[in-house]
Amino acid sequence: MDAEAVRERAEDLPREPGVYQFEADGDVVYVGKAVDVRDRVRSYADPRSERIRRMVRAADDVDVAVTDTETQALLLEANLIKRHQPTYNVRLKDDKSYPLVQLTDHAFPRIQVTRDPDDGATVFGPFTNKGRVDTVVKALRSVYGLRGCSDHKYADRDRPCLDHEMGLCTAPCTDEIDADSYADDVESAVRFLEGETGVLAGPLGEAMDAAAEERAFERAASLRDRLDAVEAFHGGGGEAVVADREETVDVLGVATEGDAATVARLHSEDGKLVDRDRHRVASEARAKRAPRTGEREEGAERPTTREPRATREPRC
Repeated sequence: MDAEAVRERAEDLPREPGVYQFEADGDVVYVGKAVDVRDRVRSYADPRSERIRRMVRAADDVDVAVTDTETQALLLEANLIKRHQPTYNVRLKDDKSYPLVQLTDHAFPRIQVTRDPDDGATVFGPFTNKGRVDTVVKALRSVYGLRGCSDHKYADRDRPCLDHEMGLCTAPCTDEIDADSYADDVESAVRFLEGETGVLAGPLGEAMDAAAEERAFERAASLRDRLDAVEAFHGGGGEAVVADREETVDVLGVATEGDAATVARLHSEDGKLVDRDRHRVASEARAKRAPRTGEREEGAERPTTREPRATREPRC
């Protein structure tokens, strides 16, 4: 695409949050997110780096998906990059650009904020606000006592560490808690990270009220700040991109205009929206015209054995 082609394509795009994909011969070569999709795509008419300049020259179309929030755009961008591994994306191919929360694969799992999760770990994210994630993980540790130490430090302890004295760890390293009780605490943390805010907000609210009654106002204020972070943690609309249902589903939607229609397919795996494409369906008269580059005509859709589901008109 040359600069003029990029500008022309941008004029058709919405001024809303979303994800854009540069494509070459139907393959995704670059994925990005934006608060204003139109302005962001228009900026590629005059790219600042040679790498992006090469990407634009190689591309022949730009496809977009509109989201309700910037957080949804972030999560969808991460999922699409991880799935397609676009040639010109340097960051996010392994999710290292944004913070994640992991529970390690250990008899007594460690909870940790990381950009590089361990093999076998249970991972949540990515998230946009590292400060908030740090606050929430500290709150989880203060309520449920999950350890934050490395496996090396855990294995070498003969007495509880400072985290135990501060109320941040139940010290499974020295058998201060049994395996079943610790597993219950881990399960509570998982429930929170999967969206059940009350699992953590409830105990924090009770502790804050108790501190206020004891006139321990500094502690009450600290707990209030943690509670605010906890209540805001799941408020970014990420549920539109990541869901609790761990299954593989194709969701179909149809948008019509005149004698033509576009069928959009959203593909999710393990509760995550990981792919999307469009199929253009034209009338017999329109079908004789050449299809727009990067779009598939009727009959060219990908084969699937998964259950299709109708939905409302897609924002694609």
